[in-house]
Amino acid sequence: TKLNFEEMQTSPTGKQTWLRTSKIPMRDIDGNIFAVLGMYEDITERKQAEEAVQTNRARFQGLGETLSDWIWEVDQNGNYTYISPRIKDLLGYQPEEVLGKTPFDLMPPEEAQRVAGVFGPLLSTQQPLVALENMNRHKDGHLVVFETSGVPFFSTNGEFKGYRGTDRDI
Repeated sequence: TKLNFEEMQTSPTGKQTWLRTSKIPMRDIDGNIFAVLGMYEDITERKQAEEAVQTNRARFQGLGETLSDWIWEVDQNGNYTYISPRIKDLLGYQPEEVLGKTPFDLMPPEEAQRVAGVFGPLLSTQQPLVALENMNRHKDGHLVVFETSGVPFFSTNGEFKGYRGTDRDI
C-alpha cells in the first residue's frame, strides 16, 4: 500500500518547506516489511500559490458581496458563470437562477437586439465595455435601467475566456 502525505517541515535555520511524501513498504517473501521506499517532492511553491488564490478569492468575494453593484462573469459564449448575490436586490433573482443564462435573456427582446448591436463589435475585437446603459426586466416584470461595464479576460496562454464586469442601477 502506497502512502502519500503533504507536510510542512522546518529546517534548523527556521526555513519552512512543504513536502509531498510518498512511501511504499518493501516486503519479503513472507510479507514482512524490511524497508520503506520513499520519495520527497518540494511543493512549497504550489502551496504558496494555493494560499494566494484562497486569499484573493476571499478578499474579492467579500468585496463583491458588499458592493451595491452587481458583479458578474460571462464565458466566451456570453453565459453567466458568476453572479454576485446583489442580483437578488436589483432584479429579484437568486444567483443560481441566472447562471447559464445570457445578459440578453434578462432584457426585453427589442433591448436585447439594441445591446447586441453595441456589444457585438466590442466582442469581436475583445474590447472593454464602458458605461453601456441598458434595460433589464426584474423578476416581477418591471424594468430596471443599468449602467454596464466589463473587461475581457484571458487564460494564461492568452485564450479569450469571457468578460467580467459590473451592473449599476441608474
